[in-house]
Amino acid sequence: MNPSEGVDYQYQIIKTARQARKSAKQQLSKATYDTPEYWKICQVILDLEDTIKDLLWQRRNETISSQAHILAQAKREYLKQKEDREGRRQSAIRREERYQKREKVLSLSNTNNRTTLRAAYVDLFLSVRGKTSRDKQNDFVESIKAAYGSKQLGNKTTYCNVLTGTWHVRQYFIAAHIFPLSYGQQSMNNIFGKDAHGEINTARNGLFLPSEFEPAFNTYKVIIVPHGTTPSQPQEWQVILLDHSGLKDVPVCGMTFGQLHRRKLIFPTESRPRAKYLYFHFMLAMLSYYCPQEFMGDVNTELLDQLTIAWGSEGNYMVDGVIHGFLEKFGHNIPINLQQNMLSHAFRGFSETEADDIRKAAHGMDLRSDTEEDDSDDSDSDDDFFDIDGWATDNSFMHDGSDEE
Repeated sequence: MNPSEGVDYQYQIIKTARQARKSAKQQLSKATYDTPEYWKICQVILDLEDTIKDLLWQRRNETISSQAHILAQAKREYLKQKEDREGRRQSAIRREERYQKREKVLSLSNTNNRTTLRAAYVDLFLSVRGKTSRDKQNDFVESIKAAYGSKQLGNKTTYCNVLTGTWHVRQYFIAAHIFPLSYGQQSMNNIFGKDAHGEINTARNGLFLPSEFEPAFNTYKVIIVPHGTTPSQPQEWQVILLDHSGLKDVPVCGMTFGQLHRRKLIFPTESRPRAKYLYFHFMLAMLSYYCPQEFMGDVNTELLDQLTIAWGSEGNYMVDGVIHGFLEKFGHNIPINLQQNMLSHAFRGFSETEADDIRKAAHGMDLRSDTEEDDSDDSDSDDDFFDIDGWATDNSFMHDGSDEE
């Protein structure tokens, strides 16, 4: 095959792949979300994009090899897009796995085997570890403002940073859910009982956290636990840094995470988040370290024991069936003292409706909650290391190929 024939062959492969991708996208628009067919089509689209981008890059590389700065720019863009596609591919895989786990829960909801049902529910629950904040929810934000007040500094309205006691404008903070919104109100009811009804989007379940601090809280690298050994009213709280190896010297709030460690929170009013939601966050943090799905950094096991003690044994926080579900799934990895502490904070739920409650909770979960899993698809505009219709000319770099489809 001579060079001209090779170019024509590549051209035809790309044209065919683009047409196939267009057809696959049309199929995807008609497919039902969260079904095996949907995820299969997603993978087909990503595979076709790989074919298109790799061939475009190959041709681009052949034609600008003498222009190093242009080649370097094109290579960076090519590698970035390749990384983005791999991220979308892994996202689709995770979402499909969550769909399968929910189907398993629903298929077990009519069984009399509560142990298996609880374990499947916990497995689904932990796979939906979505971001704790949803900052666009006005009612949630207004509830936090009302609970903790504001202060006028000149013509600016400011709010208290409970980590330091300093006051800042609203843009400094993220309105963070302690119990993640992605789990849904029905899951909150199922886990914490009827008293939790309607609280997922209230100050009982939220705080204004500095935007540089919230991601660490969201990923269980820092937690909030009771301050002091004697219960007080209102309850006092402190920040605990778990990931010392990764965050100790990282700047935050004009200091470092290490300096925030064991620092007492400063609340401007008598309002506080509910202890049971912070306990649940603590419990998920412990599971993250004792049963890691990914590396969570080094953590002092003696500190973890101290934190378990800090919670004491008072307070009925969670329905016993949910606690048993966690222990049935992960008990073999969890220290005895933590297991005992979890059980001490359990209260008896309504066992006759447990299966139906779990089914409703599974239906109410947002399986698309992962913050890194963006549904945006810019594939129509990023084909474009090379213009397929002018593909022997160098001035075609980053041409929009969407008219091809």
